[in-house]
Amino acid sequence: MAAGGFLRVTQPDPEALAVLAPFKAQVDVLKAQYGGADITGDEVKAMIEDGLQATSSEGGSTGPYPDTGGLRFDLNSAAAPGNRASGLEGFDAQTGLRMPLESSRTDTLLVLSFTANGGDGYITLRDVPAERRPDIGVLDADVFQTRIDGLPQNDAGLPVISKLPVALYSTQSFAP
Repeated sequence: MAAGGFLRVTQPDPEALAVLAPFKAQVDVLKAQYGGADITGDEVKAMIEDGLQATSSEGGSTGPYPDTGGLRFDLNSAAAPGNRASGLEGFDAQTGLRMPLESSRTDTLLVLSFTANGGDGYITLRDVPAERRPDIGVLDADVFQTRIDGLPQNDAGLPVISKLPVALYSTQSFAP
């Protein structure tokens, strides 16, 4: 999960990835054990709600909006805080299917250390004990560069970035 403010420009100089992801944030791993001693399904929903609250509160910005990979939800912006996200589903890589969050499901959440430490209003993640947030020693820009390096290239040798299928968007539906 990365808050929307992770990327700061829309068309960076390809030679200057540090401009695109300027924070030099470490990537933390939050072991997600829904219903166990680790992060619960309720904490995952609360994390999404934290980002939505920080985005929609007075003075909020799009920076904290929760962009997730492998997790999607429906958004009703008129609902009360804590009830804006519904229909939360995770992607099961073994079956290739979307599954509702369940108490017995185990997953891993990768998140920037800034966010894991409560930045942008993610207080739920801030409250996850440090032993469940190991520093894996990877910078955000390195992860992003690895992804870019794995993309197909056009005739000019530049990466070809395609729009994701709608089914992969974290926000599946939006009610104003």
